[in-house]
Amino acid sequence: MTVSARRWRPGYGCRRRYFTPRPLIRALVEVMRPEPGMRIADPACGTGGFLLAAYEWIARNHLLDPDEKRQLRYETLQGWEIDTTSSSMWGKTAADVG
Repeated sequence: MTVSARRWRPGYGCRRRYFTPRPLIRALVEVMRPEPGMRIADPACGTGGFLLAAYEWIARNHLLDPDEKRQLRYETLQGWEIDTTSSSMWGKTAADVG
């Protein structure tokens, strides 16, 4: 995990945020090998790195019929974030990605 620079924001004070390096995310997704029809959840999604990597893995490694594409886009991925400042950087849903 990497730590972002300390940031000062009025009303928030100094905060540290932890981001998983993208090469580590890709390696973890490759080990997990997500498949069409799976439900993928990230309870601390932050900027959505794991969700995006899982989406890209499925789209790149499987021939999807139209129903599977719809399911991947609208039903497969779900993420939550406690720190809304991180999730606002993501600002997209899986439907916006595909």
